[in-house]
Formats: sequence, structure tokens, C-alpha cells
Amino acid sequence: MFSMNNSQIRKSIPLIIIASLFIFIYGYGQNTNSPYSMFGPGELQQKGFGKNIAMGGTGIGMPSTNFINNINPASYSGFDSLRFIYELGGEYKYSQLESQGNKRIDKTFNFKYVTVGFRVCDWLATSWGVTPFSNVGYSIVTSSYAEGTSSKFYSYYEGSGGINQVYSGNAIKIDNLSIGVHVAYLFGSIIQDETVIQPDDIFSSFVMDRTHYLNSFFCDFGAQYSFKRKKWNYTLGAIYNPEQHLRSTYKVNVETTSYTTVSSYSEKADDLIVPAKYGIGLSAKKGPFVQLTTDYEFQKWDGIRYLMRKGNFKNSHRIAIGAELRPWGDNIITRDWYKKIIYRIGANYRSSFLNIQGKQIQKFGVTAGLGIPVKNLGTLINFSCEAATEGTGAEGLIRENYLLFHLNFSINEAWFKKKIFF
Repeated sequence: MFSMNNSQIRKSIPLIIIASLFIFIYGYGQNTNSPYSMFGPGELQQKGFGKNIAMGGTGIGMPSTNFINNINPASYSGFDSLRFIYELGGEYKYSQLESQGNKRIDKTFNFKYVTVGFRVCDWLATSWGVTPFSNVGYSIVTSSYAEGTSSKFYSYYEGSGGINQVYSGNAIKIDNLSIGVHVAYLFGSIIQDETVIQPDDIFSSFVMDRTHYLNSFFCDFGAQYSFKRKKWNYTLGAIYNPEQHLRSTYKVNVETTSYTTVSSYSEKADDLIVPAKYGIGLSAKKGPFVQLTTDYEFQKWDGIRYLMRKGNFKNSHRIAIGAELRPWGDNIITRDWYKKIIYRIGANYRSSFLNIQGKQIQKFGVTAGLGIPVKNLGTLINFSCEAATEGTGAEGLIRENYLLFHLNFSINEAWFKKKIFF
């Protein structure tokens, strides 16, 4: 354990934020190896930071208090008026891919987000941050015969990239009702490399590099209503993300395997559409000892078509539950460090928007995590692990089993102390 005074912390945090943004911008890269990320905008990233992730990814009905909850912008009204919160997170993923008796192990690590939050005045709170919106990362090999011949050729597909977002969220509170909005800028590129090799005729082999550039401004909205029944405090929440149209252009470069350019061109493409999403959630909290949460989300993908990333899409549903336990409360004075640890668990189920060979891709996961206070800093080190399975190995499809380890640093400091005069 170590200690710093508040003045030292206030001077250090701006430097930490700048360093974190530098790491995110220059160190962020592919953090998935899912074959299902080749469809649509890629593997959409669920919102939420350290606490949310450990509680199954819930947060629609969860007010922000000493942490940042970007799942619902209305939650920011829960910030303490004297506190400044800064969060940084990263993930390590260990996955096993299975298909037709074949197995492959993949490992990835990436920084995930940088975000801050604080109360501006009695009725307004705000949060800013940089987070991922979607990720693309896959490597697939297929083989087939040229029509009418016995000549076999192989196709190698590799994808990378993704879409990031810079957001500003604001929330106002009127009595027990909180209303919030996120304003975000989405940007990024999705890269697909296709290599076709015909062993019998190497001169017929070629490499096609396709890069799709995307950007857009968008808003999403949220509301929370809090009330009390007996010894429990309840918060009912709702979110709405309107349909998004990402402006897009793409560049294609075709070369032979000896790197001779065959053609190269770029042009504007149709907007990449991400359909509207709706969600409701509820949290119930009893004093400082226990908090229970549940979320439901719906996204209408049916009917969406993309020019460059075709797919038969279905409506997506997501259900999640979570719990946080503090067996000894949060206001105790003790030398027993284990009595200050926060325990979290959760589970989630998602029917993906992907429908491949008549099978809708589904995911089920369970989560567990700890919040470990750091002495004299108002800081939590949040650690969580998710064990999940996605897809199926039937009919030539791919099943992914993975462990996702998430590490989050949540610095919560008293910056805005009021002066009292006698």
C-alpha cells in the first residue's frame, strides 16, 4: 500500500489522462479474433466499465455514484458534487475456436477506454471519454474447385480494424427524474485482405486489399427514475439509441502475388447503417450491503443490407443480470483489508444479429469480479473475468469459447471542496 495527498493527486491526474489518451490512440488495435466480426460493422462492443462488466454488463437502471456508468447517460446525475472520477481499462482475451473437429487458440490484449466524470453544478453532471464502438479481427481459409475443372484454389481472408467513438455525456436531474444525452463522434476503418492462390497456376493468384473508412456524429438518450420502498432504493432506467448512418468511402487495391498492381480505385459507398436500439433496466439497492440489477435490450437488424459486408441479419436481443455485495458495508473503519473488498457477479445472454446458414448466432456468458480499494486514494482497482461461449460448431460453423479478463482503475478524488466561513 502507498499514500499521496490530494494536492499531489490533483497535479498527477491531468498527466495521467494525457498519457492514457496517448496510449489509447497509439496502442489501440485489434482486440478480437472472432470470425463473426467479418459481418456488418464488426463485433459491436457492449458499453460499460469496470463495475458494469463484472455485473454481467448491466447498468441501464444503475445510477453513477463513485464510478462512471456510460450505459445510460442519465446515470451521471448520481455523481457526488465534490468528486472527480477518472477511469482507465484494458482487457486480455483467451479464446478457443472450434469447427469440424479443428481447434485454434488465440490471445489478444488491448487498452479499452479512457473516461472522466464530475458534477458541473447542482443540476448538471458530465462525462467525457474515448471508447471502442466495434472491433474487427479474423483469419479464415476456404478452398474450392474452379467451375468445370479439377483445379483447386484457396482463399485467405484476414480482417482488422474497427470503429472508435469520442463522446461527451450530460445529465440533468429534476426531483427523482434524471435525463441524459450522449453526443459522440464515430471514426475508424475496417480492413479486409483477400488472397486467392491457385497452386496449379500461380499467375492466376492475386491479393485484394479493401479498406472501408467510416465516420459519423450521433446522439443517444437515457432516463432514470428513482424511488424508495421500505428499506430498498429502486431505480428504473430506459435508453434509446436512434438509427445511425455512418458515412463511408472505400479503397480497393488489387495486386498479383508478385506485388504487381492490377487495379486501384476508391469511391464513396452507401452509408453503413446501425439500427435503433431500445433498452430498459432496473436496479435495487439495500443500504451499502447489496445491489441487484437487470437489463433488457432490443435492436432491430431485420432488413438491414450492406454493400460490402453482406449478411442475413436478425433482430438482436440481450438480457443481463448482476449483483454487488459488500458484506461489511462501506463506512467501516478497520485494519482488515479484506472487509473493504467488493464482490460482484453476473450473467448475460445475447441473440446476435447474425443469421448464418439458418442459425442465429447466440452468446452466453457469466461474470465475476472484485473491487479492491487502494489506501488513502479513493481509488478502486476493479478486476473481473467473463467465461462465455458464442456460436456453434454445427454445420461447418465456428464455436468460440473464451475467457475475458478485464482490469479497471477507477480514481475517485475530492476536488471541489466548498469553503466554510465562520
